[in-house]
Amino acid sequence: MRGRAGKPAAAAAGAVTESINTLGLDGQIPEASRRDAARERFFKFSLIACIAISLLVLATLLVQIIADGIGSVDMHFLTSMPSSFPKNAGIQSAIMGTLWLAAICAFFVVPTGVAAAIYLEEYANRKRWYNRIVEINIQNLAAVPSIVYGIRGLAYLVRGPLDLGRSVLAG
Repeated sequence: MRGRAGKPAAAAAGAVTESINTLGLDGQIPEASRRDAARERFFKFSLIACIAISLLVLATLLVQIIADGIGSVDMHFLTSMPSSFPKNAGIQSAIMGTLWLAAICAFFVVPTGVAAAIYLEEYANRKRWYNRIVEINIQNLAAVPSIVYGIRGLAYLVRGPLDLGRSVLAG
């Protein structure tokens, strides 16, 4: 068996090993100095401390929110429609709108996404211009934050040319 440059593969491997040995590495990772080890321990400690502080703040906020709001959540609040009067206000329309929107999106998005993925992985010829355009568009869609699409949808679907108003279809 011969290498790319015409040398036998064993000779090429021997040359690589020889160059590593001349660097003094002998295939082993050099030991960390005491200073490097101390820096690593300090970094790990700092990282764990930051995570612990963040989790403590999060837990404190969650406990405070739950303690302040638990008395207001009852079946009347969950099953009532929004109202101008705080005592009569509820969130039923928000819950139902979310469920409707999720169902409609799943109905359209899941089959389309699965079909596109199967086509691109199994059948698409990467040399065809339209397949390259589809892949580039998918990569661009993944790179843009979803809030940008939400604002654009609001501009075109709710307030723009289509003017669907406040409906589940506009969502």
